[in-house]
Amino acid sequence: MSHVIALAVGVLLSLPATGCSQGWHEKHGWDAEAYFTDPQVVALCQAIEAKDVEELDRLAKAGANVNAVGKDNMTPLLWAFPEQNTECFKRLLELGANPNVMFDGRKIPPRGAFWFHDSVTHMSLRTARMSYFELVYQHGGDPKLIGGVPGETDPPIITAVQSGGPDRKKKIEQLLELGADIHQKDSAGREAVTVAVGWGGQYELALWLLKKGADPKAQRPDQKTWLIHKVLVERKRARSLPEEIQKDYDALVAYLEEQGESLEQAEKVMIEWGYKYE
Repeated sequence: MSHVIALAVGVLLSLPATGCSQGWHEKHGWDAEAYFTDPQVVALCQAIEAKDVEELDRLAKAGANVNAVGKDNMTPLLWAFPEQNTECFKRLLELGANPNVMFDGRKIPPRGAFWFHDSVTHMSLRTARMSYFELVYQHGGDPKLIGGVPGETDPPIITAVQSGGPDRKKKIEQLLELGADIHQKDSAGREAVTVAVGWGGQYELALWLLKKGADPKAQRPDQKTWLIHKVLVERKRARSLPEEIQKDYDALVAYLEEQGESLEQAEKVMIEWGYKYE
């Protein structure tokens, strides 16, 4: 499944089920007893489903483990993520629930709703609910946490770029303040600035990242090309996009050329390499 589909479903995951009498857990077969063997944790999950914060608190005080890890690395915090269950989600974090636990998204239904190895920390970047992102990173979310599997590994800063949405700059800004590395690469060797250029033509975001300190010569270790070549490859597509996005592309090129890069030279090199980019 492509990241585009996974992202779309990831956003839907965070929305409440409407026009349906079933809640998320019942609708998608999330049975607490199938994931957890501890009766206290099962009861905790049932309180979460009922959005009963008082019962959640009572169970936690009685010894229910808010960091229990069940089948497929299911956790109570993940149990609280679907639907508009902000109060339970927040309370679990306040009680010490760990958002960085990786779980097997291939096994947890519905199919495609999660990435192969996912975490609440990464999911908070993909949801449209800014409050969830803020809660997670106020309560131990790791700004450098590596998710995914070999060949598909994304640190939070790249997940934020891929998430789209109007809050992505704010999320990246906060990640950087918390210690995220603007140069951290995914398993394909791409930095966030390179991903921004190729992921939906986010040229304005790429320029913003450069001004934040991203490398204008960002390069994949397994390739001869670097950022200016990626920008060149985007030229034809950029010209087919709305005028505002074309202006963003031109501004990105102008900035890179101010840093000593040359689109013309990049084109000559690509031709010499026999690389068909248009």
